[in-house]
Amino acid sequence: MIPFNIRGLINGIGGDQKFISYLDDLFTELNVGPIIAHDWHGNQPSGQNPWMYDYAHAPWKTQQVVRRIQTELYTDAPSGSPGNDDGGSLSSWYVWSVLGMYPITPGTADLALGSPLFPRAVVHSGNGTTITINGRGAAPDAPYVQELKVNGSAWPKSYLPSSLIERGGTLDFTLGTAPNMDWATGANAAPPSYSDGQKSTIAFTEPSRDFVMGHNDKKTVTVAAQNITNNPQEVTWRAEVPAGITMSSVSGTLRVPPAGVGADEIDVASGAGNGQYRIRIHTYAKNGQELSNVVLDVTVAG
Repeated sequence: MIPFNIRGLINGIGGDQKFISYLDDLFTELNVGPIIAHDWHGNQPSGQNPWMYDYAHAPWKTQQVVRRIQTELYTDAPSGSPGNDDGGSLSSWYVWSVLGMYPITPGTADLALGSPLFPRAVVHSGNGTTITINGRGAAPDAPYVQELKVNGSAWPKSYLPSSLIERGGTLDFTLGTAPNMDWATGANAAPPSYSDGQKSTIAFTEPSRDFVMGHNDKKTVTVAAQNITNNPQEVTWRAEVPAGITMSSVSGTLRVPPAGVGADEIDVASGAGNGQYRIRIHTYAKNGQELSNVVLDVTVAG
């Protein structure tokens, strides 16, 4: 549920390829509900998920999955919606998707691109503008964009400019049955993400929350930071260690690659007293800005 900063989410997971693998697994099954960890299209907040491939520079996968959802989950029967069409959300998802686009970021005019299902559609907006969508080669089995022109000029991006909503225009898609893995995959081809207020890294530990130790025991803990930017980061960390617990190091510096992880391995040792102990780990950017902090609870039991 970070609809305004998908790039930060992708980097937080570990970059494009890890995110694509996550989505590929998610869409192994369509609309299987909350128990199975695959797609649940009938749950309205899931509607943006197929379009996220666009952000990971794999728009042909958005085109493929959106077409699967259209043809496998929707029908023209009275019960043709794949879930509770709360406020018309599922119906509107279908209408947007067969036009070949989706309003991905609330509060903006950003439209992530899929592919049109019909050879021609004309949208008349409330402000008097007209958007004409031509889909040369459109067919249920031809979801893949081979080429797109916006107002006659080649458009190598997987989203539409806001000017199209403001002033209208014409989209000319050329579609095919095989994916074009080169179209809209350039460095600047993905829809925009909005990172205002984003911190550069997310700190974490392994174990991630708490663990149990015996008296005079020792365990190794990883102190780490995940980079959610496209630039290398330098992160310093400092631990507040309670009496009864010692650490082989209480501070360090992590060099974290873009969309990657930097980590230190630290030995945590217990004393002879039973009890629960809380280690607080503070992290800081190179400029001194405080980043995310971590709490690690340690239980010592004889």
